[in-house]
Amino acid sequence: MQFFLCICICTAPVPYILQTFDLLILEAVTKEHFYQPDLAAFLEICDNIKQDPNGPEIALSALLEQLEQSAATYPESASLTLTLLDFCFKNCGYQFLFKLCRGDYLKKLKNLIEHGPYNLGIWNRLLTLIKVLGLAFSDHADFQPINALYQELLSQSIRFPNVQSTEVELLKRMIPPLGIPGALRLAQPAANTSQFLQGIRENLKYASLNRHAFDDLLQNLARSPSDSIKRTQLQNAAVRLQGFQKGQVLK
Repeated sequence: MQFFLCICICTAPVPYILQTFDLLILEAVTKEHFYQPDLAAFLEICDNIKQDPNGPEIALSALLEQLEQSAATYPESASLTLTLLDFCFKNCGYQFLFKLCRGDYLKKLKNLIEHGPYNLGIWNRLLTLIKVLGLAFSDHADFQPINALYQELLSQSIRFPNVQSTEVELLKRMIPPLGIPGALRLAQPAANTSQFLQGIRENLKYASLNRHAFDDLLQNLARSPSDSIKRTQLQNAAVRLQGFQKGQVLK
């Protein structure tokens, strides 16, 4: 079965990097086999988002359009789209979340909720995504529209699933509070590294992944815990692996 994603956002020529980026998004969320996310492709997509000023806008438009098309009819594709969207929240930084709050993207998320419920797995993951965002940035002035959406849905008696505090704290650490340099956010005590690595190992439960190669990467990181970028990527991978396993859609 094949799905199609329309991402013609403007009439102006799109840079080559974003044409490639569009294809990466399409391929990442419309694979023939929907059993696990392609983390390497997800990281490549995040890199492309951060390399171009228009990256957040194009990515959000493409992902939410795909989610609108697939939420009610193609739960496997919707599941991968939600996974990639959440991955972008955790890896694409301030500008991605800022754009989320300034366009009509939150309105689209609200419309998705109002037109639900969908497949139970998709419904719960969509609500979880909104709740984690709302709780993580409840005290961040630039992201108040996210919390406002969460509070509005609560007032409508929408029942949100329980979320893990680690999910909220991890997302909160991705974006520094106002007035704090971003470099300080990445400064993690070396003592925390072993805890992060252990959590990643515990959440690495997909037999189809090359666990030996991944474990080698973890060992190298343990010997060089100052690599904050790789550590952050691995943290995010661990959270997504765990969340995807819990929310995996059953046919």
